[in-house]
Amino acid sequence: MRASEMLSRIRGGLGTRAAIGIGAGIGNGIGNGDGIGIMASPLRLPSAALLIPALTLVTACSSNPQAPVDPLDPSEFSWLHGKNSYERVIDGARRHFVLHVPASYTGMTPVPLLFMLHGASGNGDQFHRISRWAERAEVEGFIAVFPTGLEYPIAESGRTVTRWSSDGLQEQVVSGTPIKDDVPFFREVIVLLREHFEIDPDRIYMVGFSNGGGFIRSRAIPEMSDLLAAAASAGGFGLPAPKSIRGPHRIPLLSVIGTLDANIMEAMGTQEEIPFTGSEFTSHPLLGQYLDGMLGTLGLASTFRENPEPPTLNALLFDEALEPGATQFRLMILKGVGHVFPNEINNPHGIVAADLIWSWFEEVRE
Repeated sequence: MRASEMLSRIRGGLGTRAAIGIGAGIGNGIGNGDGIGIMASPLRLPSAALLIPALTLVTACSSNPQAPVDPLDPSEFSWLHGKNSYERVIDGARRHFVLHVPASYTGMTPVPLLFMLHGASGNGDQFHRISRWAERAEVEGFIAVFPTGLEYPIAESGRTVTRWSSDGLQEQVVSGTPIKDDVPFFREVIVLLREHFEIDPDRIYMVGFSNGGGFIRSRAIPEMSDLLAAAASAGGFGLPAPKSIRGPHRIPLLSVIGTLDANIMEAMGTQEEIPFTGSEFTSHPLLGQYLDGMLGTLGLASTFRENPEPPTLNALLFDEALEPGATQFRLMILKGVGHVFPNEINNPHGIVAADLIWSWFEEVRE
């Protein structure tokens, strides 16, 4: 599918909604997580929430004004259509995640499951509100999960912010701070949701912005290919070096970046725009290194096909397999877009990343 056809398809789907993107990173999603238009605040849990393993749900689509609360038995799990907010002990740590169940869900037919990972200092509630994935879930009928990363003290900034356990986190936190591996958390959430919903096991997807995308590229793709059908990231695109795949196959990956991404530009040591054409992008020393690291992980050659759609975007497709089971890596470069998760109002082209990514998920499934 041509990039212009993707844009045509997604622009016909949803109207304008207010939203703003947040986060940080190149490669592994390193950055401070400050927002574009708003300041992202780390999630602060009320002290009462730490006393009992309660589960609170808030819904947007149900007519029931009284949101149910789980009893002390953590094996209990209840939900309503719309937004559900959970506090649960998972893999030994108290975790928060938002679950969006579309109004069309009946439990009679298996539906896809999608995770949206926020950037540094973000949280699940925030990305449920601003990412446009909740709206896309209602249109397409899939269940969407918006988890919140754990908080860590960052040495350079002196701030305590949410982060995912992507490569490089240990070097950023205050010395001696233990890092909690997020992979078991996601595995347990998938098990939990498959116990209570009819989930299509062949359509489980993961999307991440900035630090969330870094976790996908450095941890989920190498370690969770037994569960994921495909993945996507925004605000970052590569790895500094190839990583070994521990699962049975290499899943397809889509990365979306903007030519005005300040985090990538800072890493490049320039104030100039990130290259828009494939030849200039792949020949840049740092960009080429991170691209080669991602391609090596996915088992793909560096040859590509280019589908420019000026002035909006340029799409590079890498699909020449070097390893058994390798599929594709698609890199979409958005002209004039900064370090945001595109949600229509935070970029000059009105692009909605959720719609663009979902269209690609459907394409690679065909």
